[in-house]
Amino acid sequence: MTHSVPDVDTLVDIYRQQRVDKVHVRDEHYSTKITRKYPGFVVVRNNHDQVMSLVGEINRLRDKFADAVKAITHYQDSRSEILHQVYPWLVTLQVSRNIRIVTEQIRSLGFTWQIPVIHKFTRLETVIDRLRREITELQPDISLTKQDVERLKQERTEEIMMLSLLNDEVSHDDENLRKFRLIRESNFPAVNVNIRYTSPEDPDDVHGPYKLNFRAPLPLILFSEPGRFNPLKNYVKGERQKRGDFNEKYRSVLPRIGLVEVIRESK
Repeated sequence: MTHSVPDVDTLVDIYRQQRVDKVHVRDEHYSTKITRKYPGFVVVRNNHDQVMSLVGEINRLRDKFADAVKAITHYQDSRSEILHQVYPWLVTLQVSRNIRIVTEQIRSLGFTWQIPVIHKFTRLETVIDRLRREITELQPDISLTKQDVERLKQERTEEIMMLSLLNDEVSHDDENLRKFRLIRESNFPAVNVNIRYTSPEDPDDVHGPYKLNFRAPLPLILFSEPGRFNPLKNYVKGERQKRGDFNEKYRSVLPRIGLVEVIRESK
């Protein structure tokens, strides 16, 4: 989507339209992981100071909301459950995402698909604590019978025993030589925006490394029309690109949660 708007009120109306409440789709076959993302841009030609002030205040309140949610409890699953008891069907990210403003003179702008992948170093003790919490939180409900819960608790117990033995082995080695990662691929594609902009010092310099690349789930606010625009193409699921260090090798430890041991790293 693209818009060229004359005033701040129109800009506010555009952003108010960019939301889909779960309450509107809970009985439909839609995923809020898709419907809550709206890549595009809005060109604002005037009132730049007013827009900067307004968006700055909106983002401040969004950050304040995100901090309040994180302060509910340390455990993400419990935090989500408590939050949705107060605000049923709330799409939390939709409320807390910041609006991005690009003030540079843009030469080209394009949207592309990306599969988000999280690579995070961790300790085995941390993973074991996580599995113990999972056991505590497992309870029969509409999707889990009592037999299901007992089976899952037994599986988590076996995983804890396996990791505890490995942790004992690691504790006798140099920790710098035994590293573990959690690698998780998202099941949902994200939208990235790639921007090339003009040098602030030399508008004629078209070869400099003046680039921006970031996630774009909400429409961007631009202060100038892009010289060239590449719209987002239809998503075609295919081979996923390898992320991270190409010289890094892994040994799978607990595939269910993406836990691996790093067996070689590039120098």
